[in-house]
Amino acid sequence: TANQPEVQVIELSADSDDLHGFFELSFEDETQTITVESTTSADDMKALLESLPHIGKVDVSRDANGHGYNWSVTFLTNIGDVEAMKHRGKTNLHGSSFDLGISEQTKGEGIGRYVIAPDLEAGKTYIARVAAFNRAGSSEFTTADQKSGRGVVPVALTVASVPEQPQLSVSTLSNSQLDVRFTSPESKGSAVEVFKVEWTTSDSFGAHERIKIEVSCDKENDMIGAFRLSFGDSETVPISVRASEEELTTALIN
Repeated sequence: TANQPEVQVIELSADSDDLHGFFELSFEDETQTITVESTTSADDMKALLESLPHIGKVDVSRDANGHGYNWSVTFLTNIGDVEAMKHRGKTNLHGSSFDLGISEQTKGEGIGRYVIAPDLEAGKTYIARVAAFNRAGSSEFTTADQKSGRGVVPVALTVASVPEQPQLSVSTLSNSQLDVRFTSPESKGSAVEVFKVEWTTSDSFGAHERIKIEVSCDKENDMIGAFRLSFGDSETVPISVRASEEELTTALIN
């Protein structure tokens, strides 16, 4: 699935044509700055920004804002919700009426590493393949690599969901034995491999266990990447460190 690039706008507005001077910008590391003239072109702004460490590749367009300019900066290689650029104030700008600010026009979203295929039929086998795309074009699909004896084996899975609930009956055999009988339920596309029977003297079987997953970083907005969760012999797809509650739920149930 495609990512949504972050877009931030540097806004230098002016009500009269006497605006002149410069301002300074930084990204993440405030000790590293660039000096931007009030009339800087889009190409020059791009070159200046890409000289900053950590910012990566960007696209820049420039539009008039009164007698000033707006520079729209699209982050091409910094994926996800990018930290905001910062300016060092308006001390070195001069004019009768102007303002300087930086705003987030489009919040960046990371590249999803999974996709949900809808409207599949239980019991049928489906094959998946994947290719990567960028501005230069696309890679071969994983099936193409496999034909030459290398690469990723195309994933083939039978569509299935959790089985239906068994029907249960219990009767007394003696003062120390119960006869527990249950039906084999509809398997929903995947054969039932085992039945688990529990019993207790309590009025209930207790509460479900709750596990808290914490991913933390000492520096704000400095964390990227993905992780996997395993349980028994099963393992999730890669989960982004910025995954939403819905994305985490989808990864766990698939």
